[in-house]
Amino acid sequence: MPFPPMISLILYGVITGFGAGLLIIISVAPAWSYFEHIRGRVTGLVFLGYNAGTAILGLVFYYLVNPNGRKAEWDGKAGQLYFGDEVTDNI
Repeated sequence: MPFPPMISLILYGVITGFGAGLLIIISVAPAWSYFEHIRGRVTGLVFLGYNAGTAILGLVFYYLVNPNGRKAEWDGKAGQLYFGDEVTDNI
């Protein structure tokens, strides 16, 4: 039996938040120890790289997986949106 949607959403948020926080601390701690006198600037640069990388790679992967810009189609039987085989074969 699947989880209720709200519990799934909360668990996803908690697990994702914990993982992202752990990744940020692992990235920032060595930079802090190396650049002790400019910790604030280093923290900002690490966060900038973390978030800019997410934004840029999101666009890159979108165009790699869906090069022709196909729109999702509604499947009334399953009750959800899906992409055709042209996109799913690229995943």
